[in-house]
Amino acid sequence: MKRALMVLALLLLPAMAAPAGEETTLRGRVTLDTAAGQPRANASDVVVFLENVEGAPASEPRPAEMRQLGKQFSPEVLPVVVGTQVSFPNQDNVYHNVFSRSKTKPFNLGMIKQEDKPSLRFDAPGLVKVYCHIHAHMVGYILVLNNPFFAVTDAQGSFEISGIPPGQYTVRAWQRFGPEETATVQLAQGQTQDLDFHLKEENNLISSP
Repeated sequence: MKRALMVLALLLLPAMAAPAGEETTLRGRVTLDTAAGQPRANASDVVVFLENVEGAPASEPRPAEMRQLGKQFSPEVLPVVVGTQVSFPNQDNVYHNVFSRSKTKPFNLGMIKQEDKPSLRFDAPGLVKVYCHIHAHMVGYILVLNNPFFAVTDAQGSFEISGIPPGQYTVRAWQRFGPEETATVQLAQGQTQDLDFHLKEENNLISSP
């Protein structure tokens, strides 16, 4: 009887080690240095994403929004999937004029009064820098991606991407103030893989339209 139970336990070990329904996850931390080489206390708003994911979900992406609030874009960094409808609600009691001259998605929404909520569909991958004609200091970044396997770092630089199909991928860590970094990972079904990045800012922190 004891021998039979031992054999049964050994047969069950593979299933216990990696259940068929267990998600494949990539997680890690991004550290960010200033142009002077000092660690930045807030490492938020770095976008970590996977390239060329086969079998990525083909469902309609959920709508997103980039608010105008306190004469700033919020969120300042917005990653979305190709085909996402993005709205630009004005939550200030002043007018804004939201526009972009990017090749990915040039547009001009005209004068936007408080409570107005114009929207656009972003149909091509790439970076879209967003500005306001009235308030020159306002700048936002919409990063349009080919798949939903991305995450935005929190203040500590932490990120986590779950539900990834097993395979080998190029992973990119994009920041708005300097060069990005890339890495290659091999992910197995049910695996949780750690991956860290170290980025450095450049001097030109705000670019012109």
